[in-house]
Amino acid sequence: MGDNAIMKNVLVYLYYPFVSQHLSGGVQVIMRKVLEELSGHGFKFRVLCPKIKVPSDILSVPGVEVLPVLNDFQNNRNYTELSENFSILNKHVSWADVIWTIDRNVPIRTNKPIVLSLNAHWYATNQNALFSMNWDRIVVLSEYSKSILEKTIKPNFWHGNNTPKIETISPVLSEILYKREDCSCLKKYFDFDSNKKYILFPHRPDKGKGHRKAIDVLKALCVREKDYILLIPGVATLSDSLKNTEKSIINDALNYAEEIGVRDNVILHDWVKYNDLPYFYSAGTATLIASDLEETFGMTLTDSILCGCPVVSTGSGALKFTVPDGLGHKILDYSKPEEVARVILSGITGVEEGIKYIKSKYDTNEIIQKYEHLFDTVQKTDGVYYE
Repeated sequence: MGDNAIMKNVLVYLYYPFVSQHLSGGVQVIMRKVLEELSGHGFKFRVLCPKIKVPSDILSVPGVEVLPVLNDFQNNRNYTELSENFSILNKHVSWADVIWTIDRNVPIRTNKPIVLSLNAHWYATNQNALFSMNWDRIVVLSEYSKSILEKTIKPNFWHGNNTPKIETISPVLSEILYKREDCSCLKKYFDFDSNKKYILFPHRPDKGKGHRKAIDVLKALCVREKDYILLIPGVATLSDSLKNTEKSIINDALNYAEEIGVRDNVILHDWVKYNDLPYFYSAGTATLIASDLEETFGMTLTDSILCGCPVVSTGSGALKFTVPDGLGHKILDYSKPEEVARVILSGITGVEEGIKYIKSKYDTNEIIQKYEHLFDTVQKTDGVYYE
């Protein structure tokens, strides 16, 4: 912020509990790092999030007030609870200079500017947030995402003197991500053996993430060598309404592994705590991104390479742009698991070049400056969208 700028209060509207260790997706890590970096830069943050069963689990960040007061609104159809959420949100709006909502529509009318961070394109909740048009600035993670939104929300159909804008700001990458030699701390999650060859699949249980494809690759690897182990995390959500869906996806994956004879080479483990992520990635022979989803950035890709573990991805969405093919990143067709296995067995090169590329392209100071400018300049718009 400039020398004459005043303190700004930013009200953050989160759909997930803001806890310290259960980081089960890219958006959770992104918000953690952005708030850590921005606190102390002339902003105060007040986070409204769903209730947390264990208060001591709340993530503590200086300059960030976390209020776990909302009812769970993941697939919630309880109108009384949703109405309570709206009332709570309304009570805090007067405190705020800016409202910052993450992947969700802000269901109120306000004269305060609304910033929408849209981290995914494919979920109905994200699309509802976008097409609600109840926002004054959108933040996306990549130029790939921006190009899609610019084609969808056509600029020439905005009418007004001050119309909303779409802005690209990359995720803040963690400074703790670098190669670790001693990964024995992973024994708290599974029976870690440094002699095993671990294939990492650090993704939420989601139908589009490609659990079966990863297991097919494991099968192709085990035909050649028996020491390969596929690591799959368990239930990710803290939302009771989504747990059964995730359990079903995991059970389907494990049953499939049993059917094709590699169940003994699959380990289902708890989600790795934030501070242990570098050891997890450092222990990998390769990380699989088998997603068919239109990925908007791919922090798994950057995090893995930064810790020295190469990645094989589908190249879906922004993945091919986040880290180009050849820089510790191979883009392959997962419908050919034998080819994916062959590349892993041959060794994936370019990791050191990939690390240099990532550190250069995703500079933390530049990213934080963009956020500072965003909150300094965002204003309520008079834009109206229609066709």
